[in-house]
Amino acid sequence: MNDNPQNDGEKKTNNSLKGKEGVIIKNKISGIVVVIVLSVLLTALCFGLAACDGGETMTVSLSASNNVYSHGEQTVLIAFASTEKDAYVFEKGISVSDVTVGGGLEGKKVVSVSYVDDSTISVTLSGTVSGTVGKEGLLGSVAVNGGISGKATGTAYLTVYKPQMTTEGTSYSNIGNKYSFSSTFKLPYGAFAEEYVDTEHISLPDANGTLEVSLTEEKNLKIRVNGFVRTESAVYPTVRIAAEVTSFGKELYVYVGVAAIGQGGGYDLV
Repeated sequence: MNDNPQNDGEKKTNNSLKGKEGVIIKNKISGIVVVIVLSVLLTALCFGLAACDGGETMTVSLSASNNVYSHGEQTVLIAFASTEKDAYVFEKGISVSDVTVGGGLEGKKVVSVSYVDDSTISVTLSGTVSGTVGKEGLLGSVAVNGGISGKATGTAYLTVYKPQMTTEGTSYSNIGNKYSFSSTFKLPYGAFAEEYVDTEHISLPDANGTLEVSLTEEKNLKIRVNGFVRTESAVYPTVRIAAEVTSFGKELYVYVGVAAIGQGGGYDLV
């Protein structure tokens, strides 16, 4: 028998209070968990849809207008594809920090970026690529990560070539067994040094024939060999061009009267 019924009532009351407190604590914990889960889901949604800052980032098509070489400084024009020309514009404040290079252009640096008009920018690259460039070239990329309306981004792809000296034109004629051969040589960039365009720095190693050298109006190098006599080992005259003659600083041996055209068909300058 219970000698103190009042104590039993107090125990029951205390137990019920403890039970209610446990439920309240559990509910609070459940609420916190729900808030955390919702926060994580909302954060993931923001990153996935780019909805937190006003809209989804769009990727546009870009194209490059001219070749880029593995060495030296070149400027390339980047423009929108015709289908997107009126949908997006380049911002006038676009800068070097908005443009990066990759692929076969790795190793080169973006030294300047200029706004040309709403659909075109000019990007100047300098330095030497880190990869090895063969006759077919390397595929490089110029990515524009900012400076386009609507926070759009885009990438232009182009081929990186090794710089070569090529021929603009060749000709020959003969009287009997004596031939005259002529070739006009062109650099991809840089220049021929006019003060060294003479028969001291441009010469015939085997002294077969006489030599004429000059610069054209376009500042290309014209070489003419007169009175050349063909032999079994020398069908065309070979001419030495000293390193001082070009801004590339490389000694060259070239054939006069032989076409050296197209990428991979010329004389390597580096």
